[in-house]
Amino acid sequence: MLENLINRILGNAVNPASSSASALPHGNRDDGSPFVTVNTDNMSQAERDAIWAEASGHGEIPIFDGHIEHGYAADDVADPDCCPRCGGMTKLEYANFIYLTQLALRVMLAPLGYFCTKCPTVIVETALIESGMKDKRYQFRGVLGIDYGKKKEPDYFRTWSGEDLVYLLDEDGNLEGVTTYGRMERHTPTTAADPAKKNANKKKREKMAKLSRRENRKK
Repeated sequence: MLENLINRILGNAVNPASSSASALPHGNRDDGSPFVTVNTDNMSQAERDAIWAEASGHGEIPIFDGHIEHGYAADDVADPDCCPRCGGMTKLEYANFIYLTQLALRVMLAPLGYFCTKCPTVIVETALIESGMKDKRYQFRGVLGIDYGKKKEPDYFRTWSGEDLVYLLDEDGNLEGVTTYGRMERHTPTTAADPAKKNANKKKREKMAKLSRRENRKK
């Protein structure tokens, strides 16, 4: 399954539910943002649960508790109220968004997902997740899925903005980012100073895309 692939890429299995999180209930900030960021890094589980309960009862926005397979960036969608995959209506809900940084996987509880009411798709306000990261030591490198705490296993996206996901590795095999095969192709230069290096990079992309597709089919 896709989560097993991610754990293998990371080397050490990371449980997003145990990583530090941020909660963004509605409020008002001096910078004009409609959210108030609460850093829960040093909170106990009981305190985090209290934040969860407060968020779920604030502003009448529920916490998502379904199943997700496909993610879209809000910037890639014409209308967040309409699912780009099936055309169904979407609903704004809280969720624990699993996102990648240069140091670790982290989780942010925020009402930043428009969840389709007909298919397992969510439109994510990725820019607001990035701006809501309170600890500036971390660099935002993409959203990977939805965490459900202790209720059930997390959902990792199979596709992003309509394309198969590709996980980017550094020289040591550590996960350093996510993209899609199509975007990699679109951003690949048409000429290269070293043809051998260009061919090697192409084979690497094809290998990663093939592995991602095979894991997606197993799910």
